[in-house]
Amino acid sequence: MYMKMKSKFLAGAVAVCLALGCLSGCDEKSSSLEGIEVYPESARINLGEILRIEVAPVPRGADAEFTWKSENAEIASVSNYAAVSFLGIVEAEDVGNTQIVISSGNFSKTVPIEVYEVTLQEKITALGVKGAWLFEDAGNLELATAGQKLTAYKMDGNRSAGSPSLEGFAQVPGPTKRNHAVRVPKQSYFLCNHGFAAAGNGKVTEYTLLIDVKVPKLQQYYSIFETDNLSLGSDGDFFIRPGADWGIRGNYTDKTRFEANKWFRMVVTVKGGKAKYYLNGKLIDEKEPGVDSHASWLPEGVLLFADEDGEDNEFDIASVAIWDKALGDGDIATLGGL
Repeated sequence: MYMKMKSKFLAGAVAVCLALGCLSGCDEKSSSLEGIEVYPESARINLGEILRIEVAPVPRGADAEFTWKSENAEIASVSNYAAVSFLGIVEAEDVGNTQIVISSGNFSKTVPIEVYEVTLQEKITALGVKGAWLFEDAGNLELATAGQKLTAYKMDGNRSAGSPSLEGFAQVPGPTKRNHAVRVPKQSYFLCNHGFAAAGNGKVTEYTLLIDVKVPKLQQYYSIFETDNLSLGSDGDFFIRPGADWGIRGNYTDKTRFEANKWFRMVVTVKGGKAKYYLNGKLIDEKEPGVDSHASWLPEGVLLFADEDGEDNEFDIASVAIWDKALGDGDIATLGGL
């Protein structure tokens, strides 16, 4: 993200360098430094973004080379742009407060920096989410932040829906130090009562599903959902497969594969028999499974992370969110990645 965003500043940074270079030395005789001007004098930036800080000597034309330092580089790091000492690039690394110190000779300026985060809950709420589960309450892992609570199940064996139980489910660290995840054990799953209306064919044919997921290893199956049979009488309908390809059964993609022990934000949208797959905010692939396919949900609900005969394995889930519509590419881009 840093390199991508930094490139957007390139043209502006070059222009600033030329302007500031002129201000500090064009047609003016060199003089002793009497102070430092800085812009902005303080800043509040979103996590993952970058900020450009510009400095100039007082008086203009005074001899000055500037050094840059962050009082806490874990919150916000700083470096001067290329070899230009009067332009600093600050990257927001973590939520918190720190100061950027710019020095030259006996003079220095401090720029207070606050790094904040637009949370996933804020993002999905702004997009009209219908159901959301973030697993932040260790004492209630079925808790919903939107929509109805989940119901955890433990299977009694293959092709058995089992009975409600949180046995084996556990709260674990999430993608960042500010959130958590749930570890879903093998032959266990969540029943999600989504409440979405069925289309004319009796199935839910339009929706969006977001899942933040981390698999511990490859070369094995991980089930994302089962919707053909809520009694677990048939195979799962969406998998991450042993080769790390993934998708709706019969409509897998291998254009971007999962990696072990790395968090991904997976989004799938389904509408009119077409499915679109996203990872970390980017469109990866498009498929056409059809409206009467494994892509469509039963109106009674969907089984998250379930499979009837063992093609599921323990993995970590940090977030689940659902919409009763297919979000657009721009909306999914705003949800970002991990």
